Amino acid sequence: MHSITLSQFKDDDDEVITTAATDPPAMSVSVRTTGEIVDVDAQPERLKSLGADGLGELFTACAQSAFAHRYDPLQDDR
Repeated sequence: MHSITLSQFKDDDDEVITTAATDPPAMSVSVRTTGEIVDVDAQPERLKSLGADGLGELFTACAQSAFAHRYDPLQDDR
């Protein structure tokens, strides 16, 4: 079982990037506010036991979480 945590940061162009990552760390998906996926990080040794269907479900859950929260102000603008 994996939990998904969200975080945001600003890239070099001052665009907000939202990242959804699993806990324990196995996969993360980062998206721009436009919804474009900019990065996917996966640790094959931790994902191998999920099989193809499980991997697809975990990727979809991370991508949907990042996409759904891309406008949420998780970041303080101070």
